Amino acid sequence: QEIERAHHLSSGKAESAHLALTAGIDIELPHTDCYGDPLVTAVRQGQIDEALVDLSVTRALRTKFMLGLFENPYAPESSAITVFDTPEQRQLARTIAQKSLVLLKNEGDLLPLDKSIGSIAVIGPQANTVRHLLGDYAYPCHIESLHEMSQSTHNVFGIPIPGSVELVDNFVPIRPILAAIEEKVAAGTAVTYAKGCEVTGDDRSGFVEAVAA
Repeated sequence: QEIERAHHLSSGKAESAHLALTAGIDIELPHTDCYGDPLVTAVRQGQIDEALVDLSVTRALRTKFMLGLFENPYAPESSAITVFDTPEQRQLARTIAQKSLVLLKNEGDLLPLDKSIGSIAVIGPQANTVRHLLGDYAYPCHIESLHEMSQSTHNVFGIPIPGSVELVDNFVPIRPILAAIEEKVAAGTAVTYAKGCEVTGDDRSGFVEAVAA
C-alpha cells in the first residue's frame, strides 16, 4: 500500500505487488493485502508472470528450511532470552551509532563539550523519552501495538492477540538522552531540561521555557 499511497509509484495494489516482487520483496507485512487477491488476479490475467511469484516463494521457503522453521516453528522463550540484548549486541549497536554520526558544523570548536562546563540546556520532546530513539519495528513498539489492540476490537495487523498484554518499563534497559547527559557531566554541572514542543503539532506554548533554559 505504501508504494501507492505514500510514494505514488503505482496506480493500484496489483501494480504495487508487481513492483515489490520485481524488487525482491518476498513477504508483505504486517498482513497480506497487495500479495493477496490483487496478485492472484493479476497473475491469472497475465499481467504478472507466475515465474516471478515462484522465485519469491522459493526464496521464502528456502530461508525457512535453512532456519529449521518447518520442524520448530516457534522458538522457546528460554532460548530467546539468552540471545536477546547481549553485551555483544550492545557493543555492536554502540559502534554502529558512533560510526554513523556526522558532524556538519562545529563553530568555534564548541564540541566536544567539557564535562565540567557550568550548565547545559537540553531542549526538545525527544530528549527525555526512549520511545523516539527506536524505529517502529523495535520491540517496545510491538508491545505497545499489541497492548493497544488488546484493549480494543480493532486488530489493525490481523494477527492473533495474546490473552493479556502488559506494558512494562524494563523490557530493555534504555536511557533517554537527558539521563545519559546527566550521567556524563561533572557533579557541579547544572543540566536544565525543557520539552519545548511536541513531536507533531503547532503548539508553541513551551517555547518560552525552552528559550529561558
